[in-house]
Amino acid sequence: MAAVDVCDGDNLSALMCSDCETDEEVKWFCQECQLNFCDRCQAHHLRRKKSKSHSIVPMREAKYTQISESRRLCVVHPGMSIDYWCESCASVICIKCVPGRHKKHTWCAIDDFMGRTQKKIRDKTDEFREMWLKYRTAMSDDSRFSEYFTQCIARLNEDVNNQASILCQEVDKMKEDLLKEIAIFERKETLKKDKNQVGMKEDMTALNALITNTELELKCCDSASSLNVLSKRLSDQEGCFQCPEINRCHPPTLSIPEHFDQLKLVSLFGQLKYPSSTNLDEKVIYEVKAKYLKTKTTRKILALCVQDNGNIWVSFDGNRFLMLMDEYLGILKESCDTEFGVVSMSLYKNTDIVFTRFMDTCVQRLVSNGDRMMTIADLYPYYAKGVCVNNENRVLVCAVTSSTKTCKIVKMTGRGQILMEITNDAEREPLTLPYRIASVDGGELFVVDMATDDHRVICLDKQRDRLFSWSWRGEGVGSVDPLGIACDKNVCYVTDEINNRIYMFPKKNNTAVVLLDESTRQSGPRCITVDRKGCIWVGCNNGIILKIER
Repeated sequence: MAAVDVCDGDNLSALMCSDCETDEEVKWFCQECQLNFCDRCQAHHLRRKKSKSHSIVPMREAKYTQISESRRLCVVHPGMSIDYWCESCASVICIKCVPGRHKKHTWCAIDDFMGRTQKKIRDKTDEFREMWLKYRTAMSDDSRFSEYFTQCIARLNEDVNNQASILCQEVDKMKEDLLKEIAIFERKETLKKDKNQVGMKEDMTALNALITNTELELKCCDSASSLNVLSKRLSDQEGCFQCPEINRCHPPTLSIPEHFDQLKLVSLFGQLKYPSSTNLDEKVIYEVKAKYLKTKTTRKILALCVQDNGNIWVSFDGNRFLMLMDEYLGILKESCDTEFGVVSMSLYKNTDIVFTRFMDTCVQRLVSNGDRMMTIADLYPYYAKGVCVNNENRVLVCAVTSSTKTCKIVKMTGRGQILMEITNDAEREPLTLPYRIASVDGGELFVVDMATDDHRVICLDKQRDRLFSWSWRGEGVGSVDPLGIACDKNVCYVTDEINNRIYMFPKKNNTAVVLLDESTRQSGPRCITVDRKGCIWVGCNNGIILKIER
């Protein structure tokens, strides 16, 4: 026989007063009668001659010796054995309890419930055992990968040292930087591996203890209540363990250059190629020739616009004027005062510039070779964001309200006459938050849509219908945050300031490919434009302009 406390939190909420059988709170227990009472019935019980000397204690102190479950008697209906289990109340009941409080509850024979619960507990234990085996397999795989990783790091160090031995003293600093970069990468991955192993060991220990304790407790459980408590505890523990997933970053490799460029000491060593995606087979990097043109400032470049003669207008962060530079970034002149910073601009009729400014509702036009500015349209209450000019010399502007609940794309003439508006109507919903825009010769529009938690590029046809949407998810390029956009014939280019990459994809195919990634050492490619010759110009956050020739 076992000493049982029937007044735990779960049973207390399920008990009824033995006298009045109401739902009032049960607070008292008579040790002699083995009955439970509410406040009113407890006082009445003590007034009776036969029971006034009984020992009545608070329910929290009530304990009695319980015999086996099959011979227990109902505390509500004295003399009746408890043969049933109420699943709604999670308590044992007798046959007389069913028509009363448990009339509409789900109940079954107590033997059936105990059998089902025992099977459920055993199934859970088997699941935890399988999970423990997965942890053990993951740890074994992690150890083998650690050996492979160490060998790769050793080969990297050997390659760098061998390459440095044939170089002159001028490249010693680059050697030190590369070795330091490898060491940092190795330290990060080692710390990550150690942390993963510690976590997996702790989980395995906890799982092993849980399995052992559960099996021991299951052998001792001889009541439906105790089985139910054990089942609930196992269900609560289930969410604490998940199958271990090992996301490993592949070791970098050293790309040895095929030629030597005395102007770039970094090319004497090559570059460490870091994997940018978990699926490396789907990632494609095009062979391109990129020139790094350094301006005389390290300010962020907000917008670019290349003229037909090769000169380029540049907007720097914090400047209230545009800079006109030649193809070697020599300063030719400054424009008139634009009053606010220019965030997007496009060439209009080979000579003028249409542009939008930071937190401004107007679309501006720069004429007279940058000496005069004029307002062609005011989109209030919408803020003008991205702007472009199509092959018909029509101006296209992304417009959003301050609340970002409504947005549209406005098509207008160079004098500001509005021809068409594309809104985010309820039926088509092509737009969420248009930020930048570009147009191809066929009339299709490419829009950078800053949708919440899923920034994407949307392609719209002439009828304003969505052709396709490219969200980068599942494309094998990893995490992407698109910003700048430009089009050249049937190809669209997108910059990713956060991840230091430039992407491209054809007009009729929403599969992304990587044009340039972080191995080019670029710093935050922000804005992008394409000149008449097909050269790609990219403005970065550190004052560098990339000129890319494919």
